[in-house]
Amino acid sequence: MSERPRAQRRFARANVDIAATYTVPAKSVALPAQIVNLGGGGIRLVNQEDLARESLLDVRFRLPSGDELSAQGKVVLSFYDAGVGAFAHGIAFTRIAPADQAAIVAYVESIDHQAKDV
Repeated sequence: MSERPRAQRRFARANVDIAATYTVPAKSVALPAQIVNLGGGGIRLVNQEDLARESLLDVRFRLPSGDELSAQGKVVLSFYDAGVGAFAHGIAFTRIAPADQAAIVAYVESIDHQAKDV
């Protein structure tokens, strides 16, 4: 049985710790979460709610630069992370403003450059 090659990501990603809020369209309440991985194409969101795969949601967060960003995304991966005692969700952006995406890409690149300078 041959292994399928893993799809290469379009955008670089970085491990981060950024506070966020998310809203599921069926609910109007913004709930707290943490972004632990960030890239121009999506995020890994950690929270206390088990979100079903394919769920749509709106996410808002602020980069350390102060830029406040928002995006819409779809849950593409969902699991319980016993190590942190919370649910982790891979979110693929389905709608994001080009300027917000560019800010994410620049931030991730700055983290990558800082890591290489150490």
